[in-house]
Amino acid sequence: MEANERNLMDTQRLATRLGRSRYWVQTNHKRLGIPSFKIGNSFYFVEPEVETWLETHRFTEVPSEPKLAKVKLFMKAS
Repeated sequence: MEANERNLMDTQRLATRLGRSRYWVQTNHKRLGIPSFKIGNSFYFVEPEVETWLETHRFTEVPSEPKLAKVKLFMKAS
């Protein structure tokens, strides 16, 4: 069975799907808990599992704009 038949994604394909770099996926997928498995030196991701992970980690509300702190600038008298 070919990888496409099993809906497998390599690191580059997942990076494209997430709009991130391949390096970002390689360094962050474990920390973020993106389901994966390793064969040799390569990581692979099962597309339906990644889609489920994305659904459980999406924001349902847009965060409000953070209020900017007022900054006072002081100038020294010359």
